[in-house]
Amino acid sequence: MKKLFISTAVFFALASCSSTDTIEENQPVDLNSILPTKFTETNNSGQPYSMTFKYDGNRILEAAEAGASNKTTYTYNGDLIVRVDDYENNKLVYTREFTYTNGKVTAEKVINKHTGTLTYTKNYQYLSDNHVQYNDYAGGTYNPATGVYSNITFSQNDVYISNSGNKISATSVANGVATTYTYHYDGDYSPFRNVRGYSKIVLFDSMDGEYGNNNLLHQTATSTGASGGTTSITGTHTFNSNGFPIKSVMASSGSSVLSPTSHTYVYEYNK
Repeated sequence: MKKLFISTAVFFALASCSSTDTIEENQPVDLNSILPTKFTETNNSGQPYSMTFKYDGNRILEAAEAGASNKTTYTYNGDLIVRVDDYENNKLVYTREFTYTNGKVTAEKVINKHTGTLTYTKNYQYLSDNHVQYNDYAGGTYNPATGVYSNITFSQNDVYISNSGNKISATSVANGVATTYTYHYDGDYSPFRNVRGYSKIVLFDSMDGEYGNNNLLHQTATSTGASGGTTSITGTHTFNSNGFPIKSVMASSGSSVLSPTSHTYVYEYNK
């Protein structure tokens, strides 16, 4: 997933009462104002990757890679994120534009300029508040002479969501292969829970389930076909005194093709 501590504030109130000063300390932290300020990922290779975040209140403005000219910027309309731009070496390479109906994402236009220009739209259909179907890019043929993509195929995805805003189960069919996913989460705060509008644009960003309003404990994926099988992801989380994860270890296993992998995520917060 590139797929992004200041100690608890102490307030001093000075009041004069019969020549006696009163000091009020250790005010409770407003949990709704806690935001991640830095994220560091370390994978099997041991090479860390860090991002720092800028905000306007609870609205995220930018996620910037430490020590590089790579960043992601966010544009809002009210409390909804309507555009996300990814820059690599200060060059715009990836754009996502979001359309909403009644506060829910109904369309996502993607412009990918990593190689040529690939443009497509993901459309979301809400069968209920807890059941969503959408398409996603699955593959295509690129012609380097023209910079044009052809034979574009899409996956068809069917997702069930809990009232807490986490995936429960999903099915994805792409190029004749069906994969079924199941998810289990804890009941604790996730790192980006308080970032305004963020969960709306990342919930369907990946089938791994690592983004949700709570923290992923376990995911299984079972695929059909000759190369089918079952893989799993297990999450282990360490929390700070405010109940937010400061370290998450996501370990995957079960694939006969790929070696087991482990990703460690470390978070720092504004409080």
